[in-house]
Amino acid sequence: MHTNNAWRGCATIAALLALSLSGCATPSRSTAPLPPVAVAPPALPAPPQISAPLPQQSYLQSARQRILSWHNRLTGTPPTCDSCSTGGRDD
Repeated sequence: MHTNNAWRGCATIAALLALSLSGCATPSRSTAPLPPVAVAPPALPAPPQISAPLPQQSYLQSARQRILSWHNRLTGTPPTCDSCSTGGRDD
């Protein structure tokens, strides 16, 4: 009983596949080619504007100040080494 239903399902799928493939393979009724249409390429968008103001100090300077303030808040004392206050550089 199960094999009969399986064969019916396979036969139905095969018939639908054959119909769809034959529909795609047949030429269309209008044999005249469509005339080419001139399409202008889309224009490029305008470049983005810089809306954020530039920072007043460099990232390195602001990071150094934040690190030192965090260190002071956590320990209660300023760093004791000279390289800590200059960020490891000998300015």
